[in-house]
Amino acid sequence: MKWLENLISLAENSVVGKCPYCGSQNTAFGYQKLTEEGYGYGAVWCNDCKKGHFIDRVDISHIRNLGANIPRDVSYTD
Repeated sequence: MKWLENLISLAENSVVGKCPYCGSQNTAFGYQKLTEEGYGYGAVWCNDCKKGHFIDRVDISHIRNLGANIPRDVSYTD
């Protein structure tokens, strides 16, 4: 999985890091709450090449920074 180091960095430091596809530092993350209990989904992506990774079934009830709105034009590659 190309985005694994980015996901670890996000979990530990709240920073996505450079894109594993194009090397850009212009990356972002976001979460979307779906249930009252605090479950939803998330994503990390590159704002330059528009590639990203979708994160399914996330318990976001304990996450304070939900990040940016997830763009619709991201290609989830792996």
